[in-house]
Amino acid sequence: MSSLKLTPALVMLGMLLVAPTASAQVQKGFVLDRFDPSERGSEWFVLDSLDLRGHLRPAAGVVGAWAYNPLVVYDRDGNYVSSLVEHQVFVHPGASLVLWNRLRAAANMPIALYQTGDPIVIGTKSYVPPSTAAGDLRLSADARLFGEHGGPITGALGVALYLPTGSREDYTSDGNVRFMPRATVAGDVSIFTYSARIGYHHRALTERFERNPLGSEITFGAAAGLRVADRKVVVGPELYGSSILDSDSFGKRRGTPIEALIGAHYTVSDLRFGAGLGTGLTRGWGTPALRAFLSAEWTPGWTADTDRDGIPNADDACPEVAGVKTSDPKTNGCPPQAAPPPP
Repeated sequence: MSSLKLTPALVMLGMLLVAPTASAQVQKGFVLDRFDPSERGSEWFVLDSLDLRGHLRPAAGVVGAWAYNPLVVYDRDGNYVSSLVEHQVFVHPGASLVLWNRLRAAANMPIALYQTGDPIVIGTKSYVPPSTAAGDLRLSADARLFGEHGGPITGALGVALYLPTGSREDYTSDGNVRFMPRATVAGDVSIFTYSARIGYHHRALTERFERNPLGSEITFGAAAGLRVADRKVVVGPELYGSSILDSDSFGKRRGTPIEALIGAHYTVSDLRFGAGLGTGLTRGWGTPALRAFLSAEWTPGWTADTDRDGIPNADDACPEVAGVKTSDPKTNGCPPQAAPPPP
């Protein structure tokens, strides 16, 4: 038990555990899970590699995450008392579509496959551990403003809309529509790759959970790593978190969940697989002592075809002008030569 006292699990609820009573009022929950995965096609778990190349280019896959002790009760001295949520297993099926070499539309559906914990009563309120439930459907769009994927810097603006398809009783929803405008930069310099993001998460749920307020928050994240194995593997750490924009919570540990992970993504043909392991760095809402990640995606590669004649630029002798395929490298992809006039 002593090791659990030091884990950066979550939230000092601030009161000792007392015996359940029949008169206790059941406390509703909120969006507890702090893992909000990147859109399909990214080479990070949370951050975004901004690969917005191609037109009508799809990606689809699933991300899974297990969290240990994301919601823990502590006494006034900061000692572990009980785990309201001890284990959480989420899957995130999703898909994306890149348009016009600049825009991306995407969707992500979180599903809590398994949640368990201990019921508790604090004062006049009872807290019931969550069970299997859907989360809030996320719909998003991002637009590339400058740069090209693979260059030193690419920038994009986007917005994510969260529909209240989840359950407050199972800690998978606030029960309200949420939205988050965001700004992202990413880039590559030789084998070094990085990404960073900042956003504003609007949450209409402003009531208090125990003594601590809920509400809108600033979000942030950064990732840095290396492209190795002939650039097929991206490996490196990610740091992400948020802070509730309330004077009682902003910058303070209970209202500022921050997590770090180390992960790797391997791309082979049109498939990408990922694995990672992370931990919470604060006792903010939803920050677990340990989190593990797995992902599998279908991410079709992209080959430049400027003139859209079906012949990649690398093989096109006339990449700026639509043409026809020939067996001669000097004319492949060029317009057919007009027949000479008759004598």
